[in-house]
Amino acid sequence: SLKIRPTFFNKKSVKKIFRFASENSFNIWIVGGAVRDHFIKKKVKDIDFAFDIEPIKLLNLLKNSNLKVGIDHINYGTLSLTLNKNLYYLTSLREDVETNGRHAKVRFTNKLRLDSERRDLTINALYLNSQNELIDFYNGVEDIKNCSLKFIGNINKRFLEDNLRILRYCRFCSLFEKPRLPVDHVVSLKTNSQLIKNIPKKKLILEFHKIFENKFYQNSLSMIKYVDLEH
Repeated sequence: SLKIRPTFFNKKSVKKIFRFASENSFNIWIVGGAVRDHFIKKKVKDIDFAFDIEPIKLLNLLKNSNLKVGIDHINYGTLSLTLNKNLYYLTSLREDVETNGRHAKVRFTNKLRLDSERRDLTINALYLNSQNELIDFYNGVEDIKNCSLKFIGNINKRFLEDNLRILRYCRFCSLFEKPRLPVDHVVSLKTNSQLIKNIPKKKLILEFHKIFENKFYQNSLSMIKYVDLEH
């Protein structure tokens, strides 16, 4: 398997989280954006972790270690951890049992593969363990090299599960200078664009701000216009 050592591996707090998992006999991975941005050579801002025990169990372990932990999103299996003034999100491996375009009903799992199936794009389903080994179920690294933005699974189904993915997809267009978009993805974006009306304004604004953090934000704005999300 491919081994990588991003600079964020040297952060004291990242080492501490991996060590904590090892000492308490559970597995943990860095997942998603941080790993993707390492390959894109983009500055890594947020580091998210995925772990394979029940969230309540992890909460108790963290509390016993006197670590500062936040539980606002524990229903979704997510805990926040503040270490050295850095905020980290730790989320239990999970699968979506029910979706309604806004909120998902989740079931916790200890299988990495099941967790990967509910992630949106191949380039966001990259996991990195404490041994620097990369787990890439969908050739996400290859897609990064080719600037390809591909969904995992059926594109229409993925938009119906979570309507925000429509705007997120437009945002990811700004990661690459010349993103390659499958034709069916663009068609589906146009067909489903009205679903964006179901998303609270606050969430949309947050997503919109993230576009301007990327170098090629113009791509996203063009895409938003093209698929008619402006209304």
